[in-house]
Amino acid sequence: MHTKRHSNLTVHVGARTRSLLVLCMALRRCCGLQLPLLHRVQLETAHGIRSGPQWSCPRVAQLRMETMPSAAALREAWDRGTDATVMRPLVEACKGESRAAAIAASGNSGVWRGLWLARIEHFEKVRPYTGLRLRPYYEFGSGGEIVSHIHVALGPLRAWVSASGVMRPAQDGTAKVMLDFDDFWVAGDTPRPRDAPTGGDASQVDKLVAALGRALFFEGLASFPVDHVDLEGGIVAFRFTFFDSCIVSRREPDGATPQPVPLDDD
Repeated sequence: MHTKRHSNLTVHVGARTRSLLVLCMALRRCCGLQLPLLHRVQLETAHGIRSGPQWSCPRVAQLRMETMPSAAALREAWDRGTDATVMRPLVEACKGESRAAAIAASGNSGVWRGLWLARIEHFEKVRPYTGLRLRPYYEFGSGGEIVSHIHVALGPLRAWVSASGVMRPAQDGTAKVMLDFDDFWVAGDTPRPRDAPTGGDASQVDKLVAALGRALFFEGLASFPVDHVDLEGGIVAFRFTFFDSCIVSRREPDGATPQPVPLDDD
């Protein structure tokens, strides 16, 4: 009986936390209100402070913030599956302690080598209204080459959208990189994305997609300020300035490949 009551309390308080977060974000969007409660609820949600016993002490959230380094808190939030939208306050808290690392990484494309899985704030925000689900990957080469593969799922429609280009490191000592994409292609709902079509392998559809992608991509989409770099922990965070969107990425193990959106991811 005690276990059942505790479970009910946990569910009730978790729902309360989510309701407060949704309410505060709605007030901020509609009325321009900057509520301290929003920041508090976002931080508590990112840290997993949801259960009844933890809420019983009002100092628990603050004490946990004070004792857990920001980078460690961000890694923990990622491991729990936390969205980039909720992790954003943790990224902001990391900026000071990781600024030197962010500047160093922004000037050296080689340290980004590998496959990175990303969570992107602006895609998460439209999902409740559209049902759009995405699984974005970025693969960096040692010379700054980049290939982006995003598996898209919208209702019964599932496909890969890919692009390739180069990452240009900052030349002015700032924590910012430029991602210049110059080739674009798509694939159906296959277990893995296809390589870029070249020469005789490119169909008329491939040529149309590539031309459309080049026409739509412009300089304003290329700038990405780097907010946090933890290469040892395999976590980086940067911003897509066009939408003021937080992107948190984790380096995948060697040999990993891009995976589609799970069929049961609803």
